[in-house]
This record gives sequence, structure tokens and C-alpha cells, in this order.
Amino acid sequence: MLFWGERGTGKSQILAYVTAWAHEKKWINLTISNHEDIVGGNFDILRHKNGLYLQFDLGKELLADFKHANEQFLTEFDVDMTYYGKYDISGIRDGEPEPNPKVWDPMRKVWSDSWKENLLENEIIDQNAQNERLNYRLSDKLRDPKKLIEIVDEGINNPEVSVSAFGEVLEQLYRTDKYQTLICMDGYNTFFQPSFYPSFRYANNKHYNNCIPPYDLAICRLLMKFDGHFMRNGVKVTATSHLRFFNHTMKPSDIKFPDGYHQKVSNLALNDFRNAMKYYEVTGFWENRYQREYQMETLFMETQGNWHCFKDTWARYQQLHS
Repeated sequence: MLFWGERGTGKSQILAYVTAWAHEKKWINLTISNHEDIVGGNFDILRHKNGLYLQFDLGKELLADFKHANEQFLTEFDVDMTYYGKYDISGIRDGEPEPNPKVWDPMRKVWSDSWKENLLENEIIDQNAQNERLNYRLSDKLRDPKKLIEIVDEGINNPEVSVSAFGEVLEQLYRTDKYQTLICMDGYNTFFQPSFYPSFRYANNKHYNNCIPPYDLAICRLLMKFDGHFMRNGVKVTATSHLRFFNHTMKPSDIKFPDGYHQKVSNLALNDFRNAMKYYEVTGFWENRYQREYQMETLFMETQGNWHCFKDTWARYQQLHS
């Protein structure tokens, strides 16, 4: 399910509520709230021989967060060895198509791997040595895990296999009948926009501004898949984010998201807005000086029931009263 809509309508709050509900119902939670970190250029990356960019430190951080939220379940979760050992160090599952095949670029009139012709000899030597060193996967280091927490801990303690461990964790969560799982991701639309990792390998790529496409980032590739319907005992809920993108609302059709799997989140209706303001007053979030009906309707008119607009309007009201 994809929740989408204008900025400030409460999409992220819906995900926060769903996550809290899942914790209360004793579900396993895999929550991705730092979507900007995945594509934002904040972590070191390393190009693998298959063309994907390994995100070791990010994988370690995601596994640590996952462990913190679900440690009790992970110590009890039996690893199904039938599905273990399927993911290589870049998170590609055995049997999946090659992630970066050699293709012809008709606009530039070159092959997609033409950049290799410009490598220096020492660069080729270093690249070959790196490929040889990274020619292994998690199952080569952890051959017979009994509990899921062993996979998570190995990825945390040895970041080089964190991407592989993250893929193995997803595989186990998707296959289990015993545990119910919620995968919850905010900012899903950022996975379809240019990343903040520049690379000469994508020079003149007008779609991605000479930056690495998110689908070539190993962790992002694992998360952006439309595969929630393959979960045997869980759901995958996502939402768009427009915090950094002004005057633009991503529609499901922009990323060819199928009908029946998305829901637009609109601004609050007047009565819902009244209830929300009363809730903020009871919880001490704001001091409601607008008890009369015409004042509440004026505030609704100025904000149109939009949470972001309400915060800005309320900040101005506070300045006026101070």
C-alpha cells in the first residue's frame, strides 16, 4: 500500500500510527524512516563488480535499528535453512537477472561499460584486487545460523556482509508462517529520484543528473521492490514525502504504481480539524485561544485542514500574541 498526497496531510503520521499498532499487536517491525540517508550521499559507497554500489555502513545501521526494535523476536526466530545463503555480498538473490547488463546507449552512441576504456593500469589492478577480496557472501562466514539474531549480529559486527545479511533477513521475514511482519517505509518517492552520489559512469544521463540512480544502490534496490504481495504473513506499507520537494506532488502514475495498491491522503475535513485541535489542546500541544466557532472556522479556512499549514499559521499567531 502506498499513501500519497500533498505535503502536510499526515502521511508520515499514518505510518507512525501503523508502526505503533504493529508493535502493540506483537508484530515484527522493519521500519525505514531515514529514507534520505539511503540516497542522500551521507554514507560511504563502494562499487561492486556487478555494477551495484555497496552501502556497508548504512546496512550496519539499518540492522542495528532493526535489532533494537525486535530483539526479543529475533532471539526466538528460527532460521529456515531452505532459504538461507541465497544473497551475495551486494544483496542480489541467486537466480535474479544481472543487475547491470551491458547495453547500448543510442543517445550517446556508446556501450554502458565504455568508461572502462579510460581506466588507468593501476586503477584496473586495484579494482581486480577489490573484486577478489569481496568475492564472498554472508553464508561463507556464517554457515549454520540457528536464530535470526545471529544473521543480524553478523551483519552488524562485520559491515562488509551487512547488505547480504539485510537481504537474508528480508528472505526469512517473507517466508515465515509463525511471525507476522510489517515493513514500513517513508519517502518511497525518493527511490525514484536522482541520488546525491555523483559518478562519472553516469555522465550525460539527463534523468539522473550525472548521479547514481537509486536502483544501483544495493540497499535501495532491496527496499524499492514492489513485492509486498510475496510476503506470506505480513504487509508492506509505504508513503511519499515532499519535505524537500516543493510545488510537486508525486502521483502513483508517475512511477507506474498499479491501481488498487495506493490511497491518496487529503487534508482534514472541518469536523476532523475541530477534533484534532481539541486533541492538541487536551494534550498540551497548543493553547487554544479560538474557542468560538467562527474563530475555528477562520483557522480552518487559512490552513485548509493541512497539518503543515497549521504549524506555520500557529507559529505566526504565537508571534502576534507575544
